[in-house]
Amino acid sequence: MPCLFASTLRYIALCLTPLVGPGCAGRPSLVPPIVFRNADPLFTGSSVHLNIGDSAVILVNADNPRNQTGLLMKKDEVYDFICPGRQVWNDGGVPVMPNGDAATSYKTYMSIYSKMMRLPHSPALALIGETTPDERDAFEIGSALKGRVVTMTGELICFANDVPHFYFNNSGAITVVVMRKR
Repeated sequence: MPCLFASTLRYIALCLTPLVGPGCAGRPSLVPPIVFRNADPLFTGSSVHLNIGDSAVILVNADNPRNQTGLLMKKDEVYDFICPGRQVWNDGGVPVMPNGDAATSYKTYMSIYSKMMRLPHSPALALIGETTPDERDAFEIGSALKGRVVTMTGELICFANDVPHFYFNNSGAITVVVMRKR
């Protein structure tokens, strides 16, 4: 795992950093995943299915309500998700961690809108994943999720949990390492 983690961080620093920050309005909606096989980066096209033991690095933009990852997941497969380091994205300029952790005043304010969130029982701006277009199988990833069993076959779609149509004031991106376990 140390080799994979070091390779992942090098990739993030060299390739993904220019895609986040000011002036990124023209970025593509799909940043192809980078798959690691035996700790070596294997650059892929726009769609990939991970083998057992493979990992992929994906980028999730806070202002995109449907981040296509290019990762195909099949029913009953098992995955781990990790957001390395102390990453944050922003909601109206307020920094929020991928598990939804933020300043108490922000959480109190957002509790008013909790019933209108795409996933009402998950915190505001928590990292969410799904494999269906209608959110029937949506699940909270947060900062880390281990042993997630896929319930429906499809492409992994990720997003920040927010009120629909209120993604305009979100900014930043979270990098996620996805590992197939079984």
